[in-house]
Amino acid sequence: MTAVMKAERQGRLADAEKIVAAAIRQLEQEDPKNPQLSMYLMHLANLLGRREQYTDAIALMQRALEIDRNLFGPDSTRVTSDLSNLAFAYDMQGKKEEAEVHLKQALEIRRHNPTPDTSSTLLILNNLAAFYTRARRWQEAEALLLDGMKLCESLPQPPTTPCSSFRHWLGEVYRGQGRPEEVDKLVSEATIRANGTGEDAMEVLDGLNTLAQKYEREKNYSQAEATYIRAIAWIEKNKKADASVFLPMELFRLGQVLEKQGQKTEPEKLYLRAIGVELDAASPKRPDLASTFVATGLLNLYRSQGRLREMEPIYNRILEIQERLLGPRHANVASTLLNLANVFQEQEKFWQARPHYERALAIQEENAGPDHPQLIGALSRYASLLRKTKEDEQAALLEARVEAIRKKSQRQDRPK
Repeated sequence: MTAVMKAERQGRLADAEKIVAAAIRQLEQEDPKNPQLSMYLMHLANLLGRREQYTDAIALMQRALEIDRNLFGPDSTRVTSDLSNLAFAYDMQGKKEEAEVHLKQALEIRRHNPTPDTSSTLLILNNLAAFYTRARRWQEAEALLLDGMKLCESLPQPPTTPCSSFRHWLGEVYRGQGRPEEVDKLVSEATIRANGTGEDAMEVLDGLNTLAQKYEREKNYSQAEATYIRAIAWIEKNKKADASVFLPMELFRLGQVLEKQGQKTEPEKLYLRAIGVELDAASPKRPDLASTFVATGLLNLYRSQGRLREMEPIYNRILEIQERLLGPRHANVASTLLNLANVFQEQEKFWQARPHYERALAIQEENAGPDHPQLIGALSRYASLLRKTKEDEQAALLEARVEAIRKKSQRQDRPK
């Protein structure tokens, strides 16, 4: 598993699959009753799910479930975790009824277990409530969300996840039902949290962001701006808040609100600061901070102003840090290469864009396989470049490959 996790951190999903598959074969031959076997099966299933091979993933998950039932009993936490994983796979495959059955079964086991596992119960409540919310089954979702919130309030130290998400989903339910007074009540509670003592970083920021997002929906951008400024000031003053994690996102959100008010100079400063905070904090222990998400705000702003050239050094810096911290084959490296290639192509610097597309595709193919839907974006953009450089024959080959991947993906996703 150490080797598998290392491969995954570096984005080498194909390597991770091979390692787990080899471990499964070895255990099946030498020790088929080893409880580690079900964990390997589930891990391989999750890797296949990331490649959207849900039929194969579900078969592995079902094997893992039977092993865990036999070894740990039908009411164990391992069994409820397996059921939740199966539900997710069925949901992604489009088999909604099967997903609901497995989630309800998992929740029933947890609720009637003489040795309750509160964290597991909360996660299942959240997953099933989110499932009902997405299906617009408001009453069923509301009942589960209220149960989850009540359980969180009964705990001396409720877990941030999923307790922090229950209010979000409940707000979605009330808006879907046309109950504005209930939404206002949640916002009032958010105000109380936002004016808290600052002991719980997530609680205070959740309250402030709930308020700011309410103002944004109402197009009251000046109030949204003031609330995001409060959130930024709170992060900067509160030592318990991890500024490298929270601050970039709040700066990004404030920049978005200022853009909606027609400003250009201040959003640019905020986006640059957000990028700087993340990249300066990136380290071998926090490689995830070398991301490109907050850079999208600056990219879109520069695109609207015809200043794409100024994005080149920023993406190059992100790329250098990612390669150093994550390795040259990581999925995030491929993503940054694609962003940089797109910037070059939009400026008609085709000779500079081409090697970036080729390298990104090579990484994606090695990590995910030659026919994964993940490749569609890179293949399509590269084909577009080839059309512009009059290399129509090669472009046609890539376009045919895109169509073949789409058709295969649709066949796999089609409910049976």
